[in-house]
This record gives sequence, C-alpha cells and structure tokens, in this order.
Amino acid sequence: MDSMPFVQGVNSQAAFDFFYYGLKDVVEEKIVSQAEIRHVASVFASYAKTSRYDTGSVPMLADLSEAFHWFVLQPRSRFDEELLEIAGAQSLLFVSLFRDQMRRRHNVAWWEHLGAGFYYNASSIARGPNRRSLFGGMALNFKAWARRGYILHRKLQEDKYLFRPLQ
Repeated sequence: MDSMPFVQGVNSQAAFDFFYYGLKDVVEEKIVSQAEIRHVASVFASYAKTSRYDTGSVPMLADLSEAFHWFVLQPRSRFDEELLEIAGAQSLLFVSLFRDQMRRRHNVAWWEHLGAGFYYNASSIARGPNRRSLFGGMALNFKAWARRGYILHRKLQEDKYLFRPLQ
C-alpha cells in the first residue's frame, strides 16, 4: 500500500477532471457539445473508480463478450433506459480506452455501431428532453467519441512517465 500513496488522493471529482481536461485536449473541433464532453468524462471517471465486483448496478464488465451477453442477449435491456445508457457507456469505454485489447478478439467497428444504437434507443425512451438530447447526440457522435477516447488513451500511454504522484 505504501508504494502507491497517490491512489488514496484520487476522488471522483479528480477522476472526472482528469478525463474532462484530457478530452478537451484531444477534441479538435470547435463546436462540440459540452454536455457530451461531460458525459464521456463522467463515464471514463466512473469506471476508473468502479470495482468490477460492484453490486450496486451493472458492474464494470470484463470485455465485449461479456457486454454482448449482458446487453444484446438480454431482451429486458432493449426497453430499459438505464441499461441502454450503461450499455452505450461500457461499449464506448471498450472501443476507445481499451480498443487495442478489444480489436484482437472483436469487431470494434461493429461495436461502435452497436454502442451508437444503445444510445439511440436510450434517447427514444429517455425521461426528459435533456437526456433525450444528450443520448441522441451520443448516438450521432459515438464513433467520433470512440476515436477521441482512443486518442486520449494513446496520449496517456505516451505521457505515462510524466505523471507525478499526489503529495
């Protein structure tokens, strides 16, 4: 535990800020929805802080095979806004930050299409116009967010020795 004291200093806000500012650095377009940036940053931060064995909701899945079983083969997920949002979020996480690992066993382009579909379906049954708009935007821009997340992943890999532990 003493070898990693900086881990204790990472809270949810710090994790969100880390991904939010990282994404802002890799977004090249001038007109990008701030709601989408915040959503993607919160997805990445949430799963950075969530145990694979969390029992409060759908846990962080191991890979796209497990996601397929949870979200594609389960008919209940097609009509549940929360499950569709989680399915889209976990698809985004796998096809962006874990793209290199996933492409060895999965058709990542197909999963980009599937992830966009999860968000599209969530937007069609979302409670409230803000959620409909957010999920609709994520559906339309899913592939772009997957690309941005992958660029962030590569940037973090290149800069991994530049991070200093928190004091």
